[in-house]
Amino acid sequence: MSTEIMIAIGTVIFLIFVFTRLNRDDSSVANGKPNPDISPETVCENDVTDEQEAAITEKEASFLASAQQSLYLGEPFPSTEITEAWSKHQHITWLSHGVSEWVAVFSEVGYLNQRWYKGGGFPVSEIAQGWDEGYELTASTYLNNEWLVVLSKTANPVLQRWQLTDNFPADTIQTNWNDGFQITGLAFTENQWLSVYTQAAPDSLQRWFISDQFPGHEISQGWDEGFSVTALVHGHGQWVLVMSTSPQPCLQRWHLTENFPQDSIKQGWDEGYRIMQIAYGNGHWALVLGQ
Repeated sequence: MSTEIMIAIGTVIFLIFVFTRLNRDDSSVANGKPNPDISPETVCENDVTDEQEAAITEKEASFLASAQQSLYLGEPFPSTEITEAWSKHQHITWLSHGVSEWVAVFSEVGYLNQRWYKGGGFPVSEIAQGWDEGYELTASTYLNNEWLVVLSKTANPVLQRWQLTDNFPADTIQTNWNDGFQITGLAFTENQWLSVYTQAAPDSLQRWFISDQFPGHEISQGWDEGFSVTALVHGHGQWVLVMSTSPQPCLQRWHLTENFPQDSIKQGWDEGYRIMQIAYGNGHWALVLGQ
């Protein structure tokens, strides 16, 4: 076969190949629905060592545990960890988040049952149904455009209220105090505050403080006056502290660190403390331990 013929054949084959590639739909989605005619191609990843894989896993999620309490920190939502904690008679007692990580604290607190809701809309009907069935709204947070709300069943449920406001709910808090309700939950979205109120004992007192700076001085002052930290969050660029009195004051300590306070948590557990609150804001983790 002559050289000219071989070149011509090669040119034809090349043009057929180019035409085929230009008219091929490489997408695994067509018109918003899976395209059954195309199988997604396998994505090849770089090989990693065992040490690198362990580091990646540790970055994605961490789980700390003691005899009475455990903690989850990670970007994947901890549905499996929640179920495992329930099987060990530990229930969610605190929810918060970092930049992109969920934070969930599990404790032995004697709840009879627990349920959670996660979704884009605030679960108005689910909360109302829970109240009708003897549940209380005990934890909430908002991350990645989704609400996470926890309802817990207690032996003696009490009356509750909640409210969503565009600004920090100072007036709402005062109104509820006047009605005999106290703050038992705070959470926030990009443009709203959620405040949860629970009917309180007649002689119980409460105070709140909001500031751009971490309220370390206010916490110490509250301790000196018989108050304990009952809520601590960072939202819309400000720290919000809630302190309350109780018949049995709680001995507390706090830590403020740039990295997640894993060592402080473990040391606290060893000394008989439990996690009360964890919050992230302004590049720092705030931890409150109590016993």
